[in-house]
This record gives sequence, C-alpha cells and structure tokens, in this order.
Amino acid sequence: SHDVEDPLAFVEAFKARYNVPTIAGLPRFNGGLVGYFGYDCVRYVEKRLGKCPNPDPLGVPDILLMVSDAVVVFDNLAGKMHAIVLADPAQADAFEQGQANLEALLEKLRQPITPRRGLDLSRPPAADPVFRSSFTQDDYERAVDTIKEYILAGDCMQVVPSQRMSIDFKAAPIDLY
Repeated sequence: SHDVEDPLAFVEAFKARYNVPTIAGLPRFNGGLVGYFGYDCVRYVEKRLGKCPNPDPLGVPDILLMVSDAVVVFDNLAGKMHAIVLADPAQADAFEQGQANLEALLEKLRQPITPRRGLDLSRPPAADPVFRSSFTQDDYERAVDTIKEYILAGDCMQVVPSQRMSIDFKAAPIDLY
C-alpha cells in the first residue's frame, strides 16, 4: 500500500518496470498490472475536485492494483488455454526460474478443485430484506436541490447523486461473485 501525492504518475512509473513484449501467438494480456481505478480517481485528473469534501466511510482505496506475474488466459473462441509466467531478464537464471514457475503453475492447475459450500438455494429467501441507505429521502432531495443551484450558477462539471445500499450478507464474498 502506498500513499502518494500523484497516484497516476506513481502507477505509470511502476508500470514501466514491467515492459512485457508482445509475442506472436500469445494473448495481448500476458501479465502486468491488474485491478481497478475507483470513480474518485477523477480528482487526480481534474485538480479542482481535490478540494471537495470526500467522505469515505468504507475506507476503500481509490486505486487497487496487483502485479500478475503468472496468468492463465482462456481463449473461448480458439478453445485454448495459455499459462504464462513473467521472468525478470535482469536475473542470471531468469529462464530456469521462469520454467520452474511455469511448472508450479501447471501443477496447481492439475489439482482437483475443492468444492465450495456455496449458497443454499433451497432455502426460501428472507421475506423482506432490510437494505440500509446512505441517504434519507429528505437528504437526497436536498442534495438534488443543491446540484440544481450549482448548475444554475454554472459551477457544475459532473455530478453523480448516488446512494449506497447495504444489507447484511452471511456468505463468503466469492459466493456472491
């Protein structure tokens, strides 16, 4: 985890360390950075927005990336699977280490998948699930009125009047996915 002044410049500099060549016969994505850029990343591009209040009750990072140095790509159209590992050419034994990492990846793929418990779909759903909103109706309507004032004043570039809906969930996140 890094807290930096300009996260987009940091990502660009970090990404430069992984100059992965395009290789004929392999998928276009064969390793590198994978993750997400949240909606609030617009604050790093449009500097005026950086001064606006930005409550974040969940504490979710604006950018979350991981280095994918071992990937399995499924090409459904061609009916192929590609197992790819990245090797650091600066290492003297890069080829041997890459081969070992590829063999380890293939061995993991050969292992049986442990069945997940999953969701019990035979149980009837809760009668009336209780969702919690981040806005009351009055608060939402006041926010819309404020937005209208900003628009009339010509001080509005982009507005997303949204609310977060939450509900208790007692299963593993992968089950929801």
